[in-house]
Amino acid sequence: MDITKDIQPMTTFRNHSAEIMEHLRQTQRPVILTVNGKAAAVIQDAEAYQRLVDLAAGASAEEGMEHGRSYDAKEALAALRAEFDIPRAQRKNLADSIHARFAKFGGVDLPDIPREPIREPPDFSA
Repeated sequence: MDITKDIQPMTTFRNHSAEIMEHLRQTQRPVILTVNGKAAAVIQDAEAYQRLVDLAAGASAEEGMEHGRSYDAKEALAALRAEFDIPRAQRKNLADSIHARFAKFGGVDLPDIPREPIREPPDFSA
């Protein structure tokens, strides 16, 4: 940080915003804006900010893994089910799901749909 260029009064920013924005793009460093000699705001260009956000997101995920606070999705769901006594849903086929959904309305009759046998996959070796 160059305190002679990276710390500016708010009035300087108001009067010379184009030059300060160019300074941000060239240096990739934030500029601290002051009011009455005290830091009031920090500005930086969008690319530098995005790098900072990406770095912070990666750091918190890595920190969680290092301290054993990271779960994969299956582990997280299992922990939530156990904590809140959520039963594991029974897998049903589509027809059973439709029957269950429409049971309170008197049910629904689904026709049996004739199916053809599964075709053999094509042979691309020739």
